[in-house]
Amino acid sequence: MENESTIIKLLGKDWPATLPDFATRDEICLAWAESEGGKVRLLRIYAAFIGLCTPVGKAAKLNYIQLKCDPYVYGGHAYQWLREKGVKPEDVRAAGVALLPFLTRSLAPRAAEVIEQTDFIPPPAA
Repeated sequence: MENESTIIKLLGKDWPATLPDFATRDEICLAWAESEGGKVRLLRIYAAFIGLCTPVGKAAKLNYIQLKCDPYVYGGHAYQWLREKGVKPEDVRAAGVALLPFLTRSLAPRAAEVIEQTDFIPPPAA
């Protein structure tokens, strides 16, 4: 995961992704999971992924903490900025979907990472 590179393309540019802090990753991924039923809410969350994981957030002059650490509010501002710059909703969705595995892999360790731990004790055989 440390050497993993994710880049999204928007506005004719490549935007390299970096992970926000753990609490923010946890919040926005939980918001994504809770938004499955609503297309507009999902677009806000995908825009939050973009803003929080790429330099897009800084370009849009957004601050997650000043927006009360609310993924939907932050994502709404990010979505508005992207749309005003000419980004289509389907491109917001595609970029957000591309960032989802980047985020989720950072929240839970893979089996190989768990086994690598020196104190790892495997579960008892069934």
